[in-house]
Amino acid sequence: RASLVGLLTNMERVALNNLRNLPGSTKNKIRVGRGRSSRRPRTSGRGMIGQKARENIPPGFTGGETPIFLRVPKHGMSRREPLIRYEPLNLWKLQEYVQNGRIDGSKLIDLKAISDSNIVGRIEQGVKLLGGGSKDFTLPLKLRVSQASKAAIEAVEKAGGSVECVYYNDLTLRAAVKPEKFLQLPKPCLPRGPLRKWYENPDNRGYLSKAGAKAALEDLRARELEENAARVVERVAQLAVSSPDAATEPVPASAQA
Repeated sequence: RASLVGLLTNMERVALNNLRNLPGSTKNKIRVGRGRSSRRPRTSGRGMIGQKARENIPPGFTGGETPIFLRVPKHGMSRREPLIRYEPLNLWKLQEYVQNGRIDGSKLIDLKAISDSNIVGRIEQGVKLLGGGSKDFTLPLKLRVSQASKAAIEAVEKAGGSVECVYYNDLTLRAAVKPEKFLQLPKPCLPRGPLRKWYENPDNRGYLSKAGAKAALEDLRARELEENAARVVERVAQLAVSSPDAATEPVPASAQA
């Protein structure tokens, strides 16, 4: 026991500055391709030919056959709604364009007016009205956009204007931006999933809410009346060209309506 105590007292105290690995527990890394004296010269131990001598073999490569992750069926996948990226339009920029005369503020400002003024550039999927500059917004404008933030809606209605949010798919968006390219405008479409609930909410000023649906119906009726009047004028002009006496022919009751 006395000898063991003496051995322990004579041993060096273990500290961070005297910790060492045991001899043979570590080896130096082999430096390949450094000449004949480097143990792995020339081809670095890969050999001359063959796939294993090449580089950049993708993980999961099984010799060119169909990999297992393509052969095994997948289950439990969920279908996500496509991400819609709206073009942002702030109130301060809209007010600046109206005051400069680049947008007519006395008429309805829809996607066609926004596209013609080039205020947001090219419209890919729609326009969202944002509340940037809402404190200084004072114009009573009537707006029709894809979506609008609550701050923007409050600022426009406080100034005496109105906001209507309408959903557009690819076809109706093209018709809204460039209606002159369509002989007959397509009917409004219905959104799917969570978007439908968003447009049915009256707080969002959606066109599917009760007030929005009433305004859309009145707009549709006015558009039909304008189309009927244009047909009557065209018919009368054709009759006047063909025979002056036929121009006095009474117009059918269906066309007058």
